[in-house]
Amino acid sequence: MKRLKKIVFSRLFFTGILIIAQMTWLIIIYLKLVETTAYFAAIMRVLSFVFVLYMLNDRSEQTEYKLIWVIVVIAAPIFGVPFYFIMGNRRPGRGFKRRLDAADLKYHLSYLQNRKAQDYFVQRDVRGAGTAEYVFNEQYFPVHQNTEITYFSSGEALHKGMIEAIESAEHFIFMEYFTIEKGELWNPLLELLMKKAGQGVEVRLLYDDMGCVAYLPRKYAKQLNSMNPHFKCLKYNPVVPLFSPFMNNRDHRKMTIVDGYIGFTGGLNLSDRYININSPYGKWKDAGIRLVGDAVWNMTLMYLEMWDAVDEGAFKRNQKRRRLLDRLDKKMEHNRKTDRTEGKLEKLDAKEEKEAFNKLIGELTDYMPNRYHETVKSDSFVQPFGDEPFDEIPLSENVYMELVSQAKKRLYIFTPYLIMSESLTDMICIAAKRGVDVRIVVPGIPDKKLVYRLTRASYPRLKKAGVKIYEYTPGFLHSKCMLCDNDKAVVGTVNLDYRSLFLHFEDAVYFSDSKAAASLFLDFQKTFKVSHEVTEKDMEKSLAGQLLDSCLQVIAPVL
Repeated sequence: MKRLKKIVFSRLFFTGILIIAQMTWLIIIYLKLVETTAYFAAIMRVLSFVFVLYMLNDRSEQTEYKLIWVIVVIAAPIFGVPFYFIMGNRRPGRGFKRRLDAADLKYHLSYLQNRKAQDYFVQRDVRGAGTAEYVFNEQYFPVHQNTEITYFSSGEALHKGMIEAIESAEHFIFMEYFTIEKGELWNPLLELLMKKAGQGVEVRLLYDDMGCVAYLPRKYAKQLNSMNPHFKCLKYNPVVPLFSPFMNNRDHRKMTIVDGYIGFTGGLNLSDRYININSPYGKWKDAGIRLVGDAVWNMTLMYLEMWDAVDEGAFKRNQKRRRLLDRLDKKMEHNRKTDRTEGKLEKLDAKEEKEAFNKLIGELTDYMPNRYHETVKSDSFVQPFGDEPFDEIPLSENVYMELVSQAKKRLYIFTPYLIMSESLTDMICIAAKRGVDVRIVVPGIPDKKLVYRLTRASYPRLKKAGVKIYEYTPGFLHSKCMLCDNDKAVVGTVNLDYRSLFLHFEDAVYFSDSKAAASLFLDFQKTFKVSHEVTEKDMEKSLAGQLLDSCLQVIAPVL
């Protein structure tokens, strides 16, 4: 009764009721128009035909994603197109994309690739270095050396490492999380953050409001901002009781950055169940990594870009900077066209641009990795990267496919959800067929039963190709890791499902480091021992179950 009362009076409940009421009202109005206006119905049928042609020729969307919407439109030619623009279209987020572009203009020149590090990577592993080069060419995230990597095999260990780092903070703490829930993890952590803010440490917290809608009050960010002038909090995509397709695009990143020198990421959200306090799904298994050194710079710039995109004041300043640079470009182009030989305009423009750049570098100096610490000496190659839903580049999926294609002996995967695209599934099957020991570990106890059924629907094709699949018997596995052979891996926030790969903001770390990879390998070995290997008998289904799975697999891209 107490739990029911909490749900009924929650922000999530009221917001959901209002959104459902609005959608119902819009559907009723739409159907009335169709019933009473023959021309309207005819126009919608023509638009549905045009839409199907458009989707079939759209190269920016995945085949499976296009297929589901083509089926919907064919099945309901009058209703399908509006439904796509409400639920499937990623373009409503383009407004936020403009904010990201403005922030990127400010920071992108700071993503500097040390060519010596890249060249040394090529000497050590030309194929692995190719993956790093691809990431840099695609999204400008450089690969670094001089970075120590520590792998944590549980949420508890990752949380402990974060607390130790935050306690040592002297200058700034940046945190970005999908879910924050008041409890035994968050309450003491908030006290520690306020304590550090009281010591003059700059503390910034960014959280996804949709991810926290069931746990935090609407004005929580405002409440935190009022507690200390050194503590600043922002919400990504604030939830309002108005339906918006932009709600599909969530900030699923999980990062903590301390003094620009220590960085954490992984599956851990700031909620009790992630460290096995009152977990409703058996033993909760998570994972993450700590970076110390140069590679934390990528994470810091990622964070600052997102912060500037969310912060209204920073967005206006960045827009002003964009207009200034646009004017400088136009002046220089005009000068080239008129062939002025004196060169005064070029010198003036170069001077203004240099001053603007130096000012920016001056602002960023306090956030650089070695501002307050000595350089770490390490031969590891480390490349933190971020992924976004609006650039039509499935960077995370492409990095995963790069590791799959490189695997010679083994490919081990932790993922809470297994709902992959055809391309990634094909590559994993091919790897298994060419003799690679491919093993995938998924939860034994699900947190979402429908999604879990979809995960299990993926088993037969993978098993037929020779992939070994394990279900983590003690409970729910939330780790997101891929290990390729003995040295290369990706650890981060990216699930092997459509939402993570195509619709959310995510972050991960690609690295080549034998010591950290050995720790990850050991975690896999321990996990296999407490997991159940899926057999042919486990995959037996009734005819009704097979039909249900077939339907679910068709609509998987929109779940």
